[in-house]
Amino acid sequence: MPRTPDSLANPFSRELVLANIATDDTVEATRKVFFQSQIADFAAVETGSLSFFDVADYVPVFLEVGDLYNFSVESAIKPAIFLNDGEGYTYVTIDPDDIFGANPDDVTEDSIISFTPDFTGLHYVNIGPEDPSFFGVPSSYTLTITQDAFSDGINNLFPPVSTVQIGDDISHNFNEAQPIVAGQSITSVLNSGPDLENGSSGIEFWHDRDAFSITLIEGITYKIDMSAASFRPAFTLGFGSQTGGTSISQIATGISDTSSVRGETASLTFQSPITLSYGITAITRNEGSGFNFSPTDIGGQYTISVQETTDLTNAYVRDGVYRFFNTDTGTHFYSSSIIERDSIIANLPNFNLEGPSFKQANTTNGPTASVFRFFNTETGTHFFTQSTIETEHITANLPSFNLEGEAYLGYTEEVAGSTPLYRFFNTDTGTHFYTAAEAEKDSIVANLPNFNFEGTAYWVDPVMG
Repeated sequence: MPRTPDSLANPFSRELVLANIATDDTVEATRKVFFQSQIADFAAVETGSLSFFDVADYVPVFLEVGDLYNFSVESAIKPAIFLNDGEGYTYVTIDPDDIFGANPDDVTEDSIISFTPDFTGLHYVNIGPEDPSFFGVPSSYTLTITQDAFSDGINNLFPPVSTVQIGDDISHNFNEAQPIVAGQSITSVLNSGPDLENGSSGIEFWHDRDAFSITLIEGITYKIDMSAASFRPAFTLGFGSQTGGTSISQIATGISDTSSVRGETASLTFQSPITLSYGITAITRNEGSGFNFSPTDIGGQYTISVQETTDLTNAYVRDGVYRFFNTDTGTHFYSSSIIERDSIIANLPNFNLEGPSFKQANTTNGPTASVFRFFNTETGTHFFTQSTIETEHITANLPSFNLEGEAYLGYTEEVAGSTPLYRFFNTDTGTHFYTAAEAEKDSIVANLPNFNFEGTAYWVDPVMG
């Protein structure tokens, strides 16, 4: 975030912040090394106190440009964090103590912010009460700072190791979830029989569930694997409040490719649309379909791991439009539906998934219009158009084209961050091809004379990766 005259640490005067920084006698945080996936990142811990005469502390920290930092404060009162530079400007001012999953019933409250500085130099972490009525109330706090010193997107508020062996059962309660980070594998056990942890609510689930928490970084793609020898593993990925092992906002499910064989690996590739704390629920899957809710649950040891990946072929991407190659017709098919995508993968072996080709338009970014999908009964292929005139002409004059409705949204003009979707007509097959990749477009123009370039069909958003 760039410094501006409006970025004030105090609504009355920036000079007040500078005066507080100059007179604060807080000891500088000490930095220590910890290891994470064989990569040395840095963590700093500082313990301090507030009093009637010292309502806020300014902890000096030296931050390096471009690195990702997390700041976490734990205190008996609800703390607040402001991050200032040496000129008194404020960089980060949002820090609700429960926004990243802090337990509201915990005696110790916490406040968490993330920040990437735009210059290397001294910064000041301003720590005080969130509620002004607590100004002057004696209290102590612990400030924890972690630095992603190697720009690998890994920066978590605990000292993890690459492999964790857990002998005891992991709780299904997400307030007690087992943390896991990218580059880490955890081995644990799903117990046979009922999950008794939920007895206090009067509900008994006939399966064990283990809860994990993980922070995923915006734009990074992750591969989550769960392997087991004695049962069919499965897991869900979700966010928001989660209780009883069921995600209120479930995003996706990881299951094995084989429907009836134990010892398979359940996998999910997911691109995080925002930086957020997610929940993973590990569970068993029965011998037919769905999850195992039978009292004859077969449990056993399993291993769950999370890795960053650049392979987007099987990735779930928010607003993604997925491209398939039909080996029977030699043409491509596009779908914005995860359900349709997964159904094609499961039931149509002649459709090869090539991954998310682009993302459909977002109405908050600019003017959009529907892209309509037709099925050509003569060629067994699909045609896509945003043109109302073209849609009406096809509907009125080409009975072999069945209108299937809206496929997704496209921008009607170029907007910030968008990319053109190019359209080609294949004179050999009588079908159309679409691509948002500039290099692919140029290669087709240069090498495939049977593909007539028809220009930009409309605009879409690119897939990060």
